[in-house]
Amino acid sequence: MSQAIPETGNRLDPVLFRPEAISEETRRFNEEIIKLFTPLPNWWEVGAQTVRDSRARGEGPFSTGAEVGQGAHYHNRGKGRR
Repeated sequence: MSQAIPETGNRLDPVLFRPEAISEETRRFNEEIIKLFTPLPNWWEVGAQTVRDSRARGEGPFSTGAEVGQGAHYHNRGKGRR
């Protein structure tokens, strides 16, 4: 049986959200993500299908991914899955 956790106010430490709490590696990664997405249109303005179609053509920061051929089998360890 689980016990209730008493409500003690804000459980998130605000110190973790200060700029100095972000590692240099994370800061650089975030800057790169911003550079990749800034020139792209917002999906909610152009529509989800437009974005899907452009990704399928290999446009934008994401690759089209690998095609799975017919008859390919992949094993999933999830219970009850084949």
